Amino acid sequence: MKIRVTILFLCLSLAMVNAHWRTFLKRPGSRRRCPSGFTLWGRGCYRYFNYKCTWDSAARYCSRFRQTRTHKVNRAHLVTIDSARENNFLLNFWRRRRGRNTAVWIGYNDKRHEGKFVTQGGCLPRYKRWDRSEPNNQHGEDCATMWKTHHNRDNGAWNDLRCTTKLAFICKISL
Repeated sequence: MKIRVTILFLCLSLAMVNAHWRTFLKRPGSRRRCPSGFTLWGRGCYRYFNYKCTWDSAARYCSRFRQTRTHKVNRAHLVTIDSARENNFLLNFWRRRRGRNTAVWIGYNDKRHEGKFVTQGGCLPRYKRWDRSEPNNQHGEDCATMWKTHHNRDNGAWNDLRCTTKLAFICKISL
């Protein structure tokens, strides 16, 4: 009898905690959400676009999207990558969607200072995953991609390409 009462008390307690948690999640601003079409991972929302365009056009297209929270608007940008975990997530995210695309734009360029890749806002990357012998600025390559080749075995390595090349791209909204 004592065990049944204990189990009943435990079940009621868990039900109350669960109800409180659901109420908390329904409060505005208490849960991170992504705009329609974006995927939540870690502290960001991500969306792959199979629409091929130049790096600058991709950057402009990303800026059309935003996530609005109480008193704050987070705009999308070409994806910037802050860690090996995020790079691995993006590689797998891209693999599931890319079809035959062998490269995708990411949010770094060295247009202002050759060899110094920065984000659209001018910040240095927190993380780098350049492929062997990259970036090499071959033929004026100033914009960064994540690419798949038989040499790098589709490992999420980065490459620099001419910014006028037309590629698919990934947008990110940082939360």
